[in-house]
Amino acid sequence: RNVIRRGLRLTVSCEVACRASSVLRISGERIGASKALRVTAGGSRTIVVRLKANVRRNLLAAMRQAGMKRVIATATTTVRTADGARAYPVRVTLRR
Repeated sequence: RNVIRRGLRLTVSCEVACRASSVLRISGERIGASKALRVTAGGSRTIVVRLKANVRRNLLAAMRQAGMKRVIATATTTVRTADGARAYPVRVTLRR
């Protein structure tokens, strides 16, 4: 319920200056995304992945109808530096 209302919070830290953004997927389907944030060298920021409006509206009802108490999603954070971009996938459990 917290993720539906407030979004999924992820902390990103970079040793060099970078830009970070994140995408949340269930079974390969994109259900949410964050804005790209600048992170200063040696600093950290909190990225908030907001769910799409139709997902916010229907996720709990769909889980209840399917009899599921939790869903495993993948939050893929992309970090772009001067050297290039790299993706960091993290498995996240969303609970009813």
